[in-house]
Amino acid sequence: MRIKKILLFLLGSYFIYGYNPLIKKEKCIFLFGGGYSGYWYTLAQLQKYDHHREHFVCYSSACMSLVLSFQNPELSYAISESDKIQKNLIKTGSNLTNLRNVYIDSIISNRINIFNKKVTILTTNKFGKCELNKPQNNTHLRKLLQETTFIPGITGNYDENLENYDGGACIGKPRCVTEISVPKDYWMWLKTFTPYLSVEDKKYFINL
Repeated sequence: MRIKKILLFLLGSYFIYGYNPLIKKEKCIFLFGGGYSGYWYTLAQLQKYDHHREHFVCYSSACMSLVLSFQNPELSYAISESDKIQKNLIKTGSNLTNLRNVYIDSIISNRINIFNKKVTILTTNKFGKCELNKPQNNTHLRKLLQETTFIPGITGNYDENLENYDGGACIGKPRCVTEISVPKDYWMWLKTFTPYLSVEDKKYFINL
């Protein structure tokens, strides 16, 4: 029963931005999460910004889009590589936790010094409040990505031993002058928690 209550809280909060109206907008770019489909849309949008100068605040899959964007990937190459990963995951019958971790590991590169990047990752603590985190190294980055993308029973198993949850559920998010949120598109929302997207789906989300 307790797990069900936690899950309902997270899902109910996920689609509520939870902004504190008393917080002044900061000079940053806020990236809203959007699940598996939103990942591709955000990745495409990030090509318009200077990653060396801007300060990004993100949560959920948007953080994964951001980390991959630091490597300046060709979008067609990113689609091709993700398709290879998907096929292997399907073949091995991966569970939700392993599936998410494989995706996370695939976008973390040792060539990136994340400490030098202007990145703030949001996670949700067990009281529903926002935790603002600055990745110190790639190991810390991996932990934060695991947490900010974790929704029990939706993107991960119930028995994951993590301190925090998906950053989309937290109350008291900071505000930024610039915001990138996923468009109100039927197919986008329908595919939000669909991990195995087709190549056509990914191209569609990129071009929205």
